[in-house]
Amino acid sequence: MAPSPAVTIPRFSLDAGLYFDRFFEFRRHKLQQSLEPRIFYLHVPAENQDDLPQFDAGRLTAGFAQLFRTNRYNGRDRIGDARQVSLGITTRFLDEDSGRQFFEASIGQIYYLRDREVLFRPTAVDDPTAPRSPLFSQARLSLSNGLDISGSFEWEPDVDRSNRGNFSLKYVSGERKIFNLSYIYTSPAVQPVGQFQSAEESDLSFIWPVKGGWSAIGRWNFSWNLDQTIESIVGIEYNDCCWKSRLVFRRFLKEPRNIIVYVDDPASPDGFSGVPQTILPVDRGIFFEFQFKGLATLGRRLDLLLEQAIAGYRNREEKIGN
Repeated sequence: MAPSPAVTIPRFSLDAGLYFDRFFEFRRHKLQQSLEPRIFYLHVPAENQDDLPQFDAGRLTAGFAQLFRTNRYNGRDRIGDARQVSLGITTRFLDEDSGRQFFEASIGQIYYLRDREVLFRPTAVDDPTAPRSPLFSQARLSLSNGLDISGSFEWEPDVDRSNRGNFSLKYVSGERKIFNLSYIYTSPAVQPVGQFQSAEESDLSFIWPVKGGWSAIGRWNFSWNLDQTIESIVGIEYNDCCWKSRLVFRRFLKEPRNIIVYVDDPASPDGFSGVPQTILPVDRGIFFEFQFKGLATLGRRLDLLLEQAIAGYRNREEKIGN
């Protein structure tokens, strides 16, 4: 490897689109609908990059937004070659009076004009000679009552396979109510090598007022293909103008471990043989937090745990006040 590896790669792209809209009424509401087709051409020559380090290079998660990027890798340690055309179309519905967007849907695909030569940690399903990418679609519905519904789907037409899909429902009402429900599917065929992840899982989380300053806290993250709970949280919170306190019980799976299980094997000279298995150890914990607002906090770790477990938690805390 060269002591100071470097590579210079020119890049040419052309991005064009059209915008159509129409105005109409639905149930006495004045609405505006747009239709936005887009075409994106990208040309990047192939250059040998074996001497470059791999500090921050990574594969991007496939999706509609990636159709119009100039590099299929994250970071600068790998620059993907390309001669391709991306086609996409988006429609939006907006309230004519307020300008608020309440619905959006998009669909698109990449058509490759040349085989890809620069590869970085390819998976078994990566085909640099494929003439087109999977078909990507996404949609989002945002209602004025705090309900937000979104989803995305990736379909591989050449092999008739669903690669990825997700559905998300979020409800936020006032300062204290949060409810989240999501479902994620990832085909085992597109899972990164060496990365353990459930192929099909759901995630339900909430913080909901019970009475006065009391609220219930909960989360249930479940793997359907493993038939096992990934993480569960149940707790109670008291929060008023001067102080807040929480008590939470958490049960969760730790990092997977690979072990060898010895079973009887008459065909083996020793009479037994080792079979590799992956186990998911379970851990439990009780967390407590007490805080005089504006003064001091005991149990800050619980605050960080809830921020990671419950979408919208941080915004809720900022609205209620610390």
